[in-house]
Amino acid sequence: MKQISLYYFLLFAIGISCNEIVFVEDISDEEVSVLAPLDQTEVNSGAIIFSWETAKHIETYQLQLATPSFEHANQILLDTIITTRSFTKSLGANTYEWRLRGVNSQYETNYRTQRFVVTEIDDLDNL
Repeated sequence: MKQISLYYFLLFAIGISCNEIVFVEDISDEEVSVLAPLDQTEVNSGAIIFSWETAKHIETYQLQLATPSFEHANQILLDTIITTRSFTKSLGANTYEWRLRGVNSQYETNYRTQRFVVTEIDDLDNL
């Protein structure tokens, strides 16, 4: 009788454990879709809005910003985790590179890198 009780206990314990297993989607082969600023673009100085499309199975996004590039960085200006689909940062005239990757609890996508130039607005009357 004790063996039967132990058998049912083990089945019950295994049943609970299996219900607690959560499958996490492997996103390592996916690519985030960047909206702005795109590669090789020129934007006016001030508040720059970095934006991208949200994707299924991605919980957060890691955004990094460097000048003039990550390969030859004079400065890493930003390394942050974001849960929304955009981020705003004020930037002065310079050459920048930003990169973004998606992250979930077990996997991450490759970085998507964009290079852009920020220029000063010389004449406010021409806006």
